[in-house]
Amino acid sequence: MTLPPPPPILEFLAHLSNQSPIWLKSEVQNRVILMCNHLLNQEPLARQRLVAHTGKTVTLKWDPWALKLKISPIGLFTEHEEVSADLTLSLEETNVLEISRLLAKKQALPWKINGDVQLAAELAWLQNHLRWDIEADLAHWLGDKNAYLIMQALDFLGNCIRKIMR
Repeated sequence: MTLPPPPPILEFLAHLSNQSPIWLKSEVQNRVILMCNHLLNQEPLARQRLVAHTGKTVTLKWDPWALKLKISPIGLFTEHEEVSADLTLSLEETNVLEISRLLAKKQALPWKINGDVQLAAELAWLQNHLRWDIEADLAHWLGDKNAYLIMQALDFLGNCIRKIMR
């Protein structure tokens, strides 16, 4: 008796997201917000630019997921549950392999923008100027040498993936 092949991992995850409990979606959203705020805390200018948009809401959509953010008075993100948002950014591409190919080639993703144009421009600035210094974060926990070795391994893996995606 042969078993059918397992579903592709990303389709499987999308399937799970439709059936996942609300608490799991909330926890994932909280972790993404923490990560965004970590990046913002590394760049005071980014937070200053967001302070001008205090109280505004942003929804990032990629079916079936939606991340709802609100800008706090100190220029960080918090979650919000409001139905409407000042700005909605929807990722038009649904094919994960195509998204991976665009990211590997450092090309822009196809976003559909609805709402506050000035806020969209600020988020575009953030996308272009914020960078996560993964090595510095790893060095904080694992030491400089180990962080360097891990980054070298990840760089090698990333180059291999980029060659495959071409």
